[in-house]
This record gives sequence, C-alpha cells and structure tokens, in this order.
Amino acid sequence: MIKRAVLSCVLTMAFSAGASAADCLVPSIRTLENQTVQGHMYAKTGKHCSIIVLGSRGPMFGVRVLSSPGHGVVAVQGQQIVYRSSPGYVGEDHFAYVRQGADALNRPVTKGVDVTVHVSQQL
Repeated sequence: MIKRAVLSCVLTMAFSAGASAADCLVPSIRTLENQTVQGHMYAKTGKHCSIIVLGSRGPMFGVRVLSSPGHGVVAVQGQQIVYRSSPGYVGEDHFAYVRQGADALNRPVTKGVDVTVHVSQQL
C-alpha cells in the first residue's frame, strides 16, 4: 500500500478588531492532512492576535480548540482563532486547534496545529 501525504496551505493572517498589525504577527502555517504541525504566533502582552484560516482542497466543517493556553485565552470566532495573553504576561504560551472537513475526494480530513505563542512587551 502506498501512503501519500498531501500538503495543503492554510493561509494565515494577523488581524483583530481593535488591535493594530504592530500588536500581532502570524507567519503562514502549512498543514498536512491527518497530521499535526507546529505554528508560531508573535503577540504583544494583553493584545488580541488572530489566525484567520483560509484555503483548503475540500470543504472544512469546523475549527475547534484542543488545548487552552496556560497564560491567556483562545477562542474560535467563525474562521478565526483568537488569542489574548493575560495582561502583563511575557514569555511563551501554547495552544492547539484542529480543523475538520473533507479532501478533494470527499474523504474525512483532520488538520491540527500546535501553536507556540511568543508574548512580549513589543514586537
């Protein structure tokens, strides 16, 4: 049996209402079908930072948080994962999320991301 890993691009952008681009930076995260990959986020302490999940080879049915950060909060708002650290916290934080859907042939797909958040006073 031949296994194949399909690489798909999840376009991510840093954006949040009430926060400027100077408060948040999220490099693009490439996901693999049915696997978990690492992602990074750079955020100012106490400010909102979002990952906007776009693009896929097939339909996506939902996004959910798998593990919460230890020094802040994370929530799903539509196709966005929104993180905010506790005010004054500086250091690394972590959370994980998963997207579920189907591939181009309508087979079930899960795409997971473990996010390391680098929280600082300034970017």
